[in-house]
Amino acid sequence: MMDCLAPTIPAHAGQGRGGVRAVVCRRLRASIGALCLVLAAALALPGARAQAQTPVQAAAAQQLAMERAFLTGLAALNAGNPELAIRLFRDILAIDPSLTRVRLELARAYFVAEQWSRSRSEFFAVLSGDLPEPVRANVLSFIRAIDSRRGFEWNLTLGLTTVGDGREFDSDVIGVAFGDVVLPFTFDRDGETALGLEASGTATLRRPIPGLSGPERSVTGRIQGFANLTDGPERRYDDLLVGLRAGLDVAQPRLTYSLGPVISQRRLAGERFEDSLGIEARFERRTAQGLSVFGSASAARLDNRSDDARDGALYRGEIGLRRSFGGRGVAGLALFGERQNVDLPTSNSQEVGLRAFGTFEARFGLTLQPRLSVSAKRFPVPSPLFVGDPDEREVSAGLRIEKNDLFFVDGFTPFVDVEATRVVSGIDAFSYRDSSFRFGFSRNF
Repeated sequence: MMDCLAPTIPAHAGQGRGGVRAVVCRRLRASIGALCLVLAAALALPGARAQAQTPVQAAAAQQLAMERAFLTGLAALNAGNPELAIRLFRDILAIDPSLTRVRLELARAYFVAEQWSRSRSEFFAVLSGDLPEPVRANVLSFIRAIDSRRGFEWNLTLGLTTVGDGREFDSDVIGVAFGDVVLPFTFDRDGETALGLEASGTATLRRPIPGLSGPERSVTGRIQGFANLTDGPERRYDDLLVGLRAGLDVAQPRLTYSLGPVISQRRLAGERFEDSLGIEARFERRTAQGLSVFGSASAARLDNRSDDARDGALYRGEIGLRRSFGGRGVAGLALFGERQNVDLPTSNSQEVGLRAFGTFEARFGLTLQPRLSVSAKRFPVPSPLFVGDPDEREVSAGLRIEKNDLFFVDGFTPFVDVEATRVVSGIDAFSYRDSSFRFGFSRNF
């Protein structure tokens, strides 16, 4: 049965079917043979039950069931039913996430189903697996095709979260200087939190630009609307950011980059707070072994509607590396920076930091996404009223867990996200601990 498992990467995505069969068959056979009896009894696939069997018999039954599920998935995919193929491939990977060949076909199934974000993530992950060079070239062709995609698409995340100011400050008292006299001032912080709704989404339209495209380069025009909403039980908790991006996306075999304007408006408690108009650029350079260099830069003009003294400019930049490993995960490191220059000197700031992140496909259909960041923020012109150094150091850690083999209406998958933050300032009244929790459903196509 396993001899039938030859690569099914379509010819239009690259070259090289021959000479691959033996390598991928050995890889899949070795991984399946290592499955244990306990997982075999729990696998909800035809023929997977192994009641009153010896461990050897159970392992053989498990292998046969997974082979049948894999072949059924391939048949469904080739027959134009990628949804069934996705479900079958996900069931197999929930038992053994290291099966590179199954993940490769899952990436292709997502591609056919036009689930671009998931397809790209799976294709990038398999680059670090045991793949022949022709198949690697095909995978890079798929990633390029995803980056140069056309048409309309939308993504949405809905969840419950805590709203309000739940930060635990080291002190509510700050020293205020009046000449040579320092008097204590106590902040009136309510510290109240409530349960609120959080939603974020994008709607994107892409069109090809034939005059700028060629055999080694495809250029696509893009316009995208985006929104982030936090809605609490009271109006004072409400926070809405809406905006529009446009630009050109250029996709080459191993390089993708984009450039375009972005405009946004933020509303707090139902009132217009700040408008922003700027430009942003992004790039990614990748290799056939699953290494990626990426970066972004943006500059924006800020128009604060509540305080003209806070009008100015905001600059951001990031450069980093990510690497897929084991054919099932990605780890990365990025250096970032931000600089704010506004008319009020004491509101100017400079921040630099480092963030580490990863995505790991675990058993039972779980995707783990840990993250960690450290940063230092400097205020070049401290307020003359406050006694102490306002500069800050921040450490933040978080974890997002997705159930990737469980789909609801129109492709929504459940997730849980937790995060903890510690900020230490030279002024105790500005030092605090904070934590957040989110639960919801995400559609990332």
